[in-house]
Amino acid sequence: GGRASAAASLWSRSMGRVSSDDVKESIEGMKQLCHILLDFAKKSSDLDVTTMVNSADKLVCKLSEKVKVIFDKAIEDLQNSSTRTAEEGSSRGCKYVLNTLMHTFQLSAMAASVSEPTLRKIMKNLLILLLNEAIPSLEEGGQLLKALNVLMLKILENGNRTSTFLSLLWLLGEGTCNVDQAICTKFSDLIIKCLIKQTKHLSASVESVNLEGILAGIHGFLSSLDSGAIRQRLMEDDKPLRMVKTILHELCKLKGKDIYSYLLNIPRIQGKKQLIYTYVDLYVHTTSSSTARPSTASKSDSGASSKAGEKPAVAAAPTSSDPNAQLVAIFKKIGDNPQSKEGLEELHRFQKEFPQVDVEPHLSKTSLEFQEYIRNGLAKVSSSSTGSSSTSTRRDVAEARKSPLAVSNKDNTTAKPRAELPSIQDLKARVERAKMLLNSTAN
Repeated sequence: GGRASAAASLWSRSMGRVSSDDVKESIEGMKQLCHILLDFAKKSSDLDVTTMVNSADKLVCKLSEKVKVIFDKAIEDLQNSSTRTAEEGSSRGCKYVLNTLMHTFQLSAMAASVSEPTLRKIMKNLLILLLNEAIPSLEEGGQLLKALNVLMLKILENGNRTSTFLSLLWLLGEGTCNVDQAICTKFSDLIIKCLIKQTKHLSASVESVNLEGILAGIHGFLSSLDSGAIRQRLMEDDKPLRMVKTILHELCKLKGKDIYSYLLNIPRIQGKKQLIYTYVDLYVHTTSSSTARPSTASKSDSGASSKAGEKPAVAAAPTSSDPNAQLVAIFKKIGDNPQSKEGLEELHRFQKEFPQVDVEPHLSKTSLEFQEYIRNGLAKVSSSSTGSSSTSTRRDVAEARKSPLAVSNKDNTTAKPRAELPSIQDLKARVERAKMLLNSTAN
């Protein structure tokens, strides 16, 4: 008991020293904590893990302030020195603050108990440092950059998955608003890299994350698009929005229609366009129709469509003489991404050929957003067939109708088997159909 309480009291004193406003005193506290954490990792410590876990959030919160102060001071000293070169020992504080953070996040029990607001703070400060062009000039600057990178990865690996997702979503939206304009886009790009990493692990961690929380975070991001500042930013760079939609698509793919049970805290509002439902309805519809297809398709069909981005050379037209059966086939085609454009053109022809057949009963079975997509698509097919002399109009229409889930067909000669996560080119193609829905909210 005596040794355990001595260890606890040393931990508590070291925590106090870290909080000191005197930078030198604070660094000494970090040095002590590094030794304690290292001993604990080697299993040669008398310290009770609960003591460490209970103070993890407070420690990381304090260190996220210190990391900024210490690095800013090292950079300032460098720039004020007559030789403009780093003095020996000038990076000591930088090393200790990063080491203490690294040891903390290496202990998964400590890492997992760091709260979302603290994660926001530490990740933001680390990412801003990664973009600071003065760091390579510091003493052992290359090592410091490497340590910043490794630390960021360790936070993503061992931090609470839900909290890291929510922190990154916040940083991508509101959190970027007060980042220096000069590094804003690069900052967003780094956040997106982190989110891609976390999204890749979703299929493995989907049962352990709080989906209601993540969907609420996505809803928060999409709702913030109404704010002038964020809308303006996304007009200049739509990668953040594309990333959020990729996460949403991945969740819809993993959960299918069950996704709606995690959206109960976000009630649908009649007559109000809510982007989260616009996208979820679309993705649930498209992922369910594309996953259901192989079981109903003939062998040659599934063979032709199994290669990503490849389309059958000749699309089979509905051959049934029963107009209703034809309609069902056409609607299926519209819901299937690679063929949706063709499906809309067939529906346009069908309405001319069978004006007496009412398509409303078929339309009413789909979501409001999907109905709107079909009506908009038909209007564009109609306008492009009347003004067929204008090829640019046709190209615009085709662009506007591109499916947000379609695989890029630029080089179908070397089509690769479908990967687990879409490539950036695929994402560019995916965004087009949903862009139409977004544009209609802007008007």
